[in-house]
Amino acid sequence: MRYHITLIFLCCFYNSISQNRFAHFTTVDGLPNNLCYGLEQDDKGYIWVGTDDGLSKFDGNTFKNFRTGQGFHSNYVIAPILHKNNLVAGTWGRGLYQLDNQSFRRLVPRDSLSKVNNLVSAYGALWSTSISDNFLFRKNNNGVYEKTNFQLSFQNDSLRIVVNQKPVQVPIQFHKIKDKLYITGRNHPIKNTVNGVYEISQNLELTRAFNALKEFNISTLSYKDDIIYAGSGNTIMMVQGNRIIKKIVLKDFNDVLFKAIRYFDKILILSGKSTLPQKLVTYDLEGNKIQDVTAALNIKTNISDILLDHESNIWVSSYGQGVYCFFAPEKYAFKEYKGTRNKLIKDIEGLDDQVFLLSDNSLFIYKDHKLEMERSLKNSPNKISKIENKIRLSVFERDLNDQISIPKIEIGIESIAYETQQGVYRIKEDTLLFPNDTKLIKDRKLVALLMNDMVVFNDKLMIATNSGLLVESNNELLSYPKIDYQIHQFYKDDDQMFMATSNGLFVVDKNENITQIEGTEKLEINAVTIDFKGQIWLGTNNGIVIYKDEKLERLYLKNSLGSSYITSFYEDSGKEMWFGTNDGGYSIDNTMDIQYQEAPLIHINQSGNKFDLNIISYNRADALISQYQINDDPWISTKETVLDFNNLEQGDYNFQLRSKKIDGVWGYSDTFQFQLRDPWYMQPVFLIGSTAILSLFMILIISAKLKNTRKRNTILNEAITSKTTLEKELAQVRDRMAKDFHDEMGNKLARITMVSEHILSETDAALDSFTHKSLTTVKTDAEDLYRGTRDFMFSLQPDSDYLLEVVDYIIDFSRDYLSSWNIECEIEKDIPNNPRLPYYYNRQIILIFKEAITNVAKHSDATMVHLKFQYDHPLVKMQCIDNGKGYAFAKAKKTRGLSYMKERASKINFTFHIDTLPTGTTVVLQGSIA
Repeated sequence: MRYHITLIFLCCFYNSISQNRFAHFTTVDGLPNNLCYGLEQDDKGYIWVGTDDGLSKFDGNTFKNFRTGQGFHSNYVIAPILHKNNLVAGTWGRGLYQLDNQSFRRLVPRDSLSKVNNLVSAYGALWSTSISDNFLFRKNNNGVYEKTNFQLSFQNDSLRIVVNQKPVQVPIQFHKIKDKLYITGRNHPIKNTVNGVYEISQNLELTRAFNALKEFNISTLSYKDDIIYAGSGNTIMMVQGNRIIKKIVLKDFNDVLFKAIRYFDKILILSGKSTLPQKLVTYDLEGNKIQDVTAALNIKTNISDILLDHESNIWVSSYGQGVYCFFAPEKYAFKEYKGTRNKLIKDIEGLDDQVFLLSDNSLFIYKDHKLEMERSLKNSPNKISKIENKIRLSVFERDLNDQISIPKIEIGIESIAYETQQGVYRIKEDTLLFPNDTKLIKDRKLVALLMNDMVVFNDKLMIATNSGLLVESNNELLSYPKIDYQIHQFYKDDDQMFMATSNGLFVVDKNENITQIEGTEKLEINAVTIDFKGQIWLGTNNGIVIYKDEKLERLYLKNSLGSSYITSFYEDSGKEMWFGTNDGGYSIDNTMDIQYQEAPLIHINQSGNKFDLNIISYNRADALISQYQINDDPWISTKETVLDFNNLEQGDYNFQLRSKKIDGVWGYSDTFQFQLRDPWYMQPVFLIGSTAILSLFMILIISAKLKNTRKRNTILNEAITSKTTLEKELAQVRDRMAKDFHDEMGNKLARITMVSEHILSETDAALDSFTHKSLTTVKTDAEDLYRGTRDFMFSLQPDSDYLLEVVDYIIDFSRDYLSSWNIECEIEKDIPNNPRLPYYYNRQIILIFKEAITNVAKHSDATMVHLKFQYDHPLVKMQCIDNGKGYAFAKAKKTRGLSYMKERASKINFTFHIDTLPTGTTVVLQGSIA
């Protein structure tokens, strides 16, 4: 494959064929033969080329060739065509063939044709002409293709269709426009021909069409944007409805027109002598000029066909020199200012109707996009500014011989200058000079660092340097700590400011909050500006990026500019966006919406969890970005052509691919489903089947022992029944014990508590200190003992063996106890069912949580406790979370409370841990109750 940029061809294809870029493909690149015939692009994007040695499919990288070994009975493939989303190819004398599972089969068995001149798909059928016949291929009631011969003849000055009659009386050719099929005459040295255009129906009925053309011998017919382009002799007619809206006479043009296709501001013309096309020419609709493409490219053989693909690239096949592809023009056109070529443009500024471009040693002045003046500079200015309605060139040292004698241009001895309403700020050597020399600041940082820009924002002076941001405060220059990388430029917009940095784009709001624009993290941005549409233009080391609608769009500059390194921007009064590079100055008309490149076509072959990716793009395929997505996960970038997801976990997955050019829109593939399952010997069906077979053998073995086990089963059932009876009786006993204990011990303890409390309240003043203390101890111990008996009585009850009852008991205790300490209690409970706890678990869980609640109340100074209970079979998780001051482990070791809780947790095989911070403590108890 050979890619070229031609200068000979510049006048003809400068804007039409992507700045004269084209590729040339021959047998060296994989074509089976350099003698090529028809061209076609299928719905997947592949280019098909008929040759003298088979049919070739091209995907942008490689050619795949089909010959007699792949189903053809002849290698002379003349006319490939897309028919019902499948490819059909006509051969020289061996009929038509249809692609079927990567090989071709004959459409009509034992069919033979002479050389195919014209093959069209319409009305679900195939229509073909050859040198001596016309054919219609359509399916019969059994779904099998049948061939019908038909001719056209003049009868009483009217054109009629005659079926199965030879020889050809009137040579014709087919043209498909939208969904209709038309016929016109074909240039023939002997036969009669047809004037005008006829519409032919699927029932072989003729109707005159486009009456305005009825007097002309039409040789080509095409369609673009509701306009018919008809060629006759040396004239191309543009027809709308039944009216010729324009005639284009090609002066000094004596060839026959075989094809005429509208292509942007040109018409592509395939022309030749007699019955064969020979060359490709273009007609410029604006300049009214004809250019011979064949001669310009030194193509010495005849041209056989032309094709426009989905990207508007032009494909040209030839009889002997292979295939050419002329790449489509970019969607945006740049103006190059040739006087600046090979110059590093440092800065751009405008004044009145002039634009000033500054390089190392020259100042270029443009007016109306024409170079008005180039001024050499002995000094090397580092920045250009508009100060006091003048253009100011800032230089470190002034060469006395460097005199500027141009109105409204002056030289300032400084590294940078910035104008405000109060006057001009200047940085000169190590000194920052304020407007009107009202004050100054001396700082060695002004010499040690490279000053790039200066701005006043929020009444603060800010300076962009190669090491971060400097801010003036109280007659000092302070380094801003959050920005420590290179800042190239500021752009102030109302109450926000943008910073172009080596680490992306940042925005500063009126509250001086600094945020980074998402997606710019990896961009080294040299320049930033906002255009009249509100779009943010970013000049980077690798081209222009436009930020709008919270999206980043890149302009592809590789084939358009001398350099993609952008240094500066300026939008003039005519909405032209000027920008400098390290290889000259350029501009683009910003009044026109930038049209981004179409999405590439995506074709994917799936084999299980493996995907072959075919992304079809012939123009700038090196600028493609591709990403894939699994289920709803984030998109992942890839450059692979094969993706294998065998390493994913078992499950069901959706897969989708998307792709675009750097400056294009996304194209999306279909969504594919795939599954990852265990090997066959691990599949449930196999395991179940194997288990069933083994079970059958086991049943046969066990059945012999069933008689012996029946007696054991009877004994076992009796034991189970006895156990159930005992459990019921035990539950009744536990319930009676709990009630009796409550009636005897509980009531008496409650009575002791009440009597003690009564004595203390009634005779408090008459009691001596020892008696008062003793009664208080009796009251407190009785209350504690009563609470303990409540826990014991609860654990005796049969219902206490269930998780929900234990949790409710803990909740009741916690709310009651914490309320006396003025501590709020929040409850979160997620227990979908009520499992039974193993023996003795209830007692340990209650005591652990009572200890935790007591510790919170007495030691944490908390105001809020959050109790959280979760059960997900077989796991139980309980948490006590407070907002207190944290847990003192040293103190805990003395009280042994922490050790007791851990010991009780270990008794029931639960884990216990505490997370404590100055902002609160979390106690977690969790384990299995299976």
